[in-house]
Amino acid sequence: QLSACVETSNLYSRDITAVTPRCNPVLFIVSLNNDDDDGRGGADFNQARLPANEDNLRTFTFNHPGAAKVFIGEPVLVRGGTSAVGKGANKRVRAYSVNAAGAPGRAFGFNQVYNTPVTFVMEGTHVSGGRNDFGFEYDYRNAQDQHICGPGAQGTVVDARGTISVEKGHGTNFSVNRKLLIDSTVSATSTWAPAGFNPTWQYDGTSTIATPNALNTTFTSQQTLTPVANKDAHHLAARVTDSGMSIDVHTPLNITAPVHAEAPPAWQTRPVRTVTTPWLNANPGNISLFSSRIVYELQDQFHEDIKDSAWENHEVQIQENIGLVLTSPIPAVNAWMGANLNWTRPWVNKPNARINDNLNALQIPNNIIVVNNAGRLSFVPGLQAVGGVLMNLGGGTHQWEASVDGALPTVVTRNTFTVATSATRPRGGGIEIPLTSPSAVVTP
Repeated sequence: QLSACVETSNLYSRDITAVTPRCNPVLFIVSLNNDDDDGRGGADFNQARLPANEDNLRTFTFNHPGAAKVFIGEPVLVRGGTSAVGKGANKRVRAYSVNAAGAPGRAFGFNQVYNTPVTFVMEGTHVSGGRNDFGFEYDYRNAQDQHICGPGAQGTVVDARGTISVEKGHGTNFSVNRKLLIDSTVSATSTWAPAGFNPTWQYDGTSTIATPNALNTTFTSQQTLTPVANKDAHHLAARVTDSGMSIDVHTPLNITAPVHAEAPPAWQTRPVRTVTTPWLNANPGNISLFSSRIVYELQDQFHEDIKDSAWENHEVQIQENIGLVLTSPIPAVNAWMGANLNWTRPWVNKPNARINDNLNALQIPNNIIVVNNAGRLSFVPGLQAVGGVLMNLGGGTHQWEASVDGALPTVVTRNTFTVATSATRPRGGGIEIPLTSPSAVVTP
């Protein structure tokens, strides 16, 4: 159940399927071009020229195998016989010629004879008062200008509108990027005029549509992400089909989840780093190994910030595994890490869609790596040779995971590090060592 705090945005309308009149009576539908494909504000049919991405156009192609020419008459209203071309209450459509690439150009000239094939596109400028309330004549002719056939065509301008309502939450309003997190439920509406058109709701991806054969429905995204190659290509649509052609109201709808983590630019440029301590001795004191902070931006499958999706009523969450994999061959070090390690598990909400990875090993008491042999202090045997390990990840990696409320957990980092003796030198009857900590940031 959606709350009152929702964002409602309009769906776009479009025509689907071309018309190829032959020697048969033609009934057709064309959409009212009242959406705003180019975002300039206002209905597209009021623009001085059609937007480059205009899709509220019904294509007519005249091409008969036995004809060399075709006469195409001007569309007129069935009642009264006056011209239906133009804008206004007593008009219905405008038509445009097309260039070699199929793009609309100048106004199409009616009441003329054309060599076949010939194509024009038609946009609706005023909704029909009823079914088939305007039409035009066409007449296929042979090379000698003799009549072959041409029973005429009648059409209906359909005013198709729709909305989608998405609950506001963290992230970005749906209308900005048309992205929605997994497991989200939204409501969608449609209206159709003149009466009698019954739509079917559909989605190109995986989803649940509650009432697919109703004017209004609810849509629930499942846990299948929109493939990267299909960005903005999967649409939620309410579609009507009449006489073999369709009109729908639709919106691109990309299903997303946090599946990537973007490291800061400095770490992308130099993902492998090494920190080495000064020379250390076994005298009582504290040692500091390293300190760094990496802030990752959580991203979707398109490598775009997950906060650019609509989160609806969900939370993006993170957790890490460091406490499960961090280990030491030195029992005292294991005990100390178990008591002092701060880590993130289980899932925690991240409204800012970031991972703040604070990597600090500071002020560690060195008595956990020192032994006392009859009053003589020395490092534990395992650290007295180059390559001796203080701590590592036990052959694993430091993994951060991201999810949506715990669903679809995905590993977004596989970082590595180890701390080991990198040199030795004698000093005062014992040895001194530096500890080196090589690390690597790996974001799959």
